[in-house]
Amino acid sequence: MRHAIFLLLIGTTACLKAPEDVTQTGPTITVRLKPTSGFGISASSDDTMPYLSVDTSTNMYNIDVIVEADSGEKAQGTTYTHPMVLAPTATLAVPGATIPDSTFDESMQGSLQLFTRHDPLALAGTLKGQVLVVHSVAMDANGLASNVVDMNVMLR
Repeated sequence: MRHAIFLLLIGTTACLKAPEDVTQTGPTITVRLKPTSGFGISASSDDTMPYLSVDTSTNMYNIDVIVEADSGEKAQGTTYTHPMVLAPTATLAVPGATIPDSTFDESMQGSLQLFTRHDPLALAGTLKGQVLVVHSVAMDANGLASNVVDMNVMLR
């Protein structure tokens, strides 16, 4: 009887599969600020000294805020998945200006997810010389956070 129980335990244990290693990386984001007119210099979180120039025809800064997201990866054994990025958060602030919250519209450009602020950012030209502070982060469908973007953009 002892041998039968021992053989039963060995057989049951042999059928159990060891868990596969799981590695995960979160998404990567980049913030881009583009003049809505299509003219002028864009600013990016990749820039070392980002700046925006006032539109002299309107004396305004009219800016599209775009968060580009490259999905991370989940590897489990030989299976790889790339979870979708959920809507990012982006906080924008300039001393002396009130910037209302806005939702993001989502689109795709190749493998990149693009999140464009629904309401373009409109700042008065009188803010010239100030600094636009941008803070952004995103999460993916697995709950992993992206890199954090903190950038200071000089308003010229």
